[in-house]
Amino acid sequence: MSNPKIPPAGVVTVRHPVPDFTPKAVPQPVPGTGPLTSPNRRRPDLSEGKEPSMSEVFTAITLDRIESLLDANGVVIRQEHFGDRSFLKFNSGPFMVLIFPYGVEPEFVSLQFHASFRAQPTLDVINTWNKENRYGKTYLDGEGDPVLEYDLDLEGGATDETILEAVRTFRMLVRDFAGLVLEAE
Repeated sequence: MSNPKIPPAGVVTVRHPVPDFTPKAVPQPVPGTGPLTSPNRRRPDLSEGKEPSMSEVFTAITLDRIESLLDANGVVIRQEHFGDRSFLKFNSGPFMVLIFPYGVEPEFVSLQFHASFRAQPTLDVINTWNKENRYGKTYLDGEGDPVLEYDLDLEGGATDETILEAVRTFRMLVRDFAGLVLEAE
């Protein structure tokens, strides 16, 4: 008669505690009180002269607000007009960056950062960039010059820090992309 607690010779039994996958009670927010679901949450009324604070989440922004924010953070920026369209300009090293707003003025719900370069890289260089880089997209314009763009959607919620981080990200993309396309010439 064999002892059931002793395994046969040559067999090693390792006992691990069995994980407990029983669902635990997770505290749930009270309906209608979350930051994105509150029935009292509304877009800041920019026409009343009230701008969101640094930590406040907003879903649209004015060009004046962006200009003020970037200026306060050391970015020399100016508002420009072309026809009936307004946009912002600032430098990233020796390169000019444009910020094109999208939405219904004065509250824009998305921004496109845009930089174009005087260079003639091959389509392979452009395709390699797009394949290897996640944030900026690039293409060749009608004259064969490269264009770098980065889109920022505000409709899901953004803060002043979101805008500042987008500027930092695009400046990094401009630096890296310029090095690639100018080196490729």
